[in-house]
Amino acid sequence: MRMYCNIDINSTATPFLNNLAAKENFSKEMLYPFVDMYKDTSVTDVLFCIFCQYSATDTKIWSSYADKYLQTDDNGEIVDYKDYYKGLYKINKEYGTDPYDVWIKRCKSIGKKAWLSVRMNDCHVQSWLKSEFFYKAKESGWLLGKKYGYFGECLNYKINEVRKMMLDYIKEQISRYDVDGIELDFMREMYCFDYIDDNMNECVKIMNDFIREVKNIVNDAQKKYGHKIKIAVRLNRDIDQSLAFGFDARTWEKEGLVDVIIPSPRWSNCDSGIPIDVWKKELDGVEVLGCLETLLSSSASGIAYMTAETARGLSANLLSGGADGIYLYNYFGQGGTERDSEVQKTCATIEEIYKHRTRCVVMGQEKAASPEGFKRWMPLPLELSDGERESISIRTGKIPENKKVKLILGFDEGTPDNLEILLNGENIVDFKDYKIDEPTNVVSENTKCYFAHINASEQTEQSIQFVADKGKTIINWVEMVVE
Repeated sequence: MRMYCNIDINSTATPFLNNLAAKENFSKEMLYPFVDMYKDTSVTDVLFCIFCQYSATDTKIWSSYADKYLQTDDNGEIVDYKDYYKGLYKINKEYGTDPYDVWIKRCKSIGKKAWLSVRMNDCHVQSWLKSEFFYKAKESGWLLGKKYGYFGECLNYKINEVRKMMLDYIKEQISRYDVDGIELDFMREMYCFDYIDDNMNECVKIMNDFIREVKNIVNDAQKKYGHKIKIAVRLNRDIDQSLAFGFDARTWEKEGLVDVIIPSPRWSNCDSGIPIDVWKKELDGVEVLGCLETLLSSSASGIAYMTAETARGLSANLLSGGADGIYLYNYFGQGGTERDSEVQKTCATIEEIYKHRTRCVVMGQEKAASPEGFKRWMPLPLELSDGERESISIRTGKIPENKKVKLILGFDEGTPDNLEILLNGENIVDFKDYKIDEPTNVVSENTKCYFAHINASEQTEQSIQFVADKGKTIINWVEMVVE
């Protein structure tokens, strides 16, 4: 089973290089720990993000780290970005060493596949990330505009100049680095067209032609390097939601344009309902990966990061749905992050997952990732009145018989006594008070939590049915703890 790990361009590589450049002496071997940390993990494929709105590598197409380092005027404002880009600049320009070239070669020497990852439409608002092309696009009306709020600063791929910039950059970079694959990250961001008011049939054709051009570029690179180079695409959780944004995964699979598809949450929460089984059934000609984001949830209760235990639960969910592997986004593990290291070592197979304490949590779809006209997948909160019944399913895979399993429920209103609760048709009783494990702020202070021991070893998908018979009930948290 494969495990892919995407290495962030800003919060990971940049601080590492800044720290390295501050040392008195330098050698390229000092770059090795950045990838050597994956040696004793389940990570098989390392994806180096080299582009958001600027390039972390040398380029003649976009603004680069060097341009940003030397920049003194940013759209009429006096700026100094030297502190941020000093590591990349010093190691490249003063020491004459390209860190990405070193890392890619080092990956291969330790038995890992090395990829380039390109954020196809990053719209972070910080000026120190913006390229000259962004301001040209803004003046020219090539952005989506205020109608899309935060995503209004996304580039409009209907514009020829936008597509040409991206294609030229991909061609330039894949000609520079001998890699095993290239990822097109459309979840940063998926807003590439005015999908609300534009002719989306035309936009879909435009994007299909764009992917065909990428395929041609990669085919030429394969001839140059003499080996297969895979194309991966990170998309929305759902095939038809992706199509609504302009991404026709069915055609890409049918024409053999891509090799790997990663149905993904966006950022502010993970998603336990990603229909991996549907992707696998409809697109059996590609590898389909299950994606873990770094956040369990972001709500009024605060930002709650995934723990290794909840990451294992979501991995079991995705693998039991048929995922060909696990894809980690924002689990890069630099700086000795214990959570990331544990995730990289314990989330690759269901067998390994259940050697450890595991939490299978119900999580919904981020609002920003749901296109207009589609019902957002959001199973919680679940509100029931007398006589109403609802079901929630949790994919867990086969839980070993020797494991103890608890069902955890969080109530904003009511208690388990208000309901008949069944697991796979069997009544669950004897609920007791419970305190949620870390992160504790996944539920509000007003949420009352309860647990009951259950038998969940016979099924790979656990069906929980709630039947209200004693007034109004609001359930806003559901998980299973396997230990």
